[in-house]
Amino acid sequence: MRQWLRQCRLVIGKNGKGLDLSALRITFDVKKDDQSTPNAARICVYNPAPDTINRALKEFDTISLDAGYIDGMGLIYAGNLIQVRRLRRGADIILELSAGDGDTAYNYGVVSTTLAAGAVNRDKLMALGRGMAVGNVDMVGALVGVGGGRALPRGKVLFKPVKDYMREYGRDTGSAVFIDSGKLQTIKRDGYLPGTPVELAPGTGLIGAAQQTLDGVEASSRLNPEIRIGGLVHIDPAYLVAADTTTQQADKNGKKKTVHQAAGGYYRVISTHYTGDTHGSPWNVKIVGVAVDVSAKRTLDTPAPSGGGTNGN
Repeated sequence: MRQWLRQCRLVIGKNGKGLDLSALRITFDVKKDDQSTPNAARICVYNPAPDTINRALKEFDTISLDAGYIDGMGLIYAGNLIQVRRLRRGADIILELSAGDGDTAYNYGVVSTTLAAGAVNRDKLMALGRGMAVGNVDMVGALVGVGGGRALPRGKVLFKPVKDYMREYGRDTGSAVFIDSGKLQTIKRDGYLPGTPVELAPGTGLIGAAQQTLDGVEASSRLNPEIRIGGLVHIDPAYLVAADTTTQQADKNGKKKTVHQAAGGYYRVISTHYTGDTHGSPWNVKIVGVAVDVSAKRTLDTPAPSGGGTNGN
């Protein structure tokens, strides 16, 4: 994908009906990670018509943002509108939209069911999905590749908030459990989502050099909608600045943490920070990734990394 001629689409809606704000100046700040708490976005629309502002303040409860280039856009964010404000900055009237991805399901959903004896991870995940129905969270992708795990020896009654159950399921299965653009995802802590790794190099959007960390990498790139939480990026070691271990504190046994080298230069993305302005300079994404071994097979139904990865449990 050639990274030129920016494109952006912003729609706010409710019950399948929406208002397209793409023709106006739009700025956005979108932060996403693989934690269970809702991903946040703050989006500003410049100088909308008074009627548009009034409708935004009263009618809509969802938001979706696509961004990219003339050769292709991709979904950057989708979530629930939390707050809509009318602001003035100098001569500009600004419609500020604050959102949380899966906020309704996370904060108001309740898991209320009974798991029968013999229930396995898939059954537990299905229970979580039913609890998230209040927020219309799609859980189909989360079920792909989910292994059995240890079966419950006896029945178990569940009655707890979705937010607590997400953390419990992640702890019990060694997984990251999170909502990304309205879709529930589960990924083993040493795994990754299926898909072709995104190549980050100076010719494909990498800005400056990537910084190696003790666990992986931090890097900046021109905005790329193909970079997603849980997916892979590949960075050639030639574009890495080595981690500085001289200031690292030793543990109580006098040992320092060793740098986790990425075999082959592959990293699972654990956080992204998208910033953009359709009429200004920013159009970037900052990522944090952890090193992964793409040659390792993590569940019995996990394919080799050349064609994808794993989100099995």
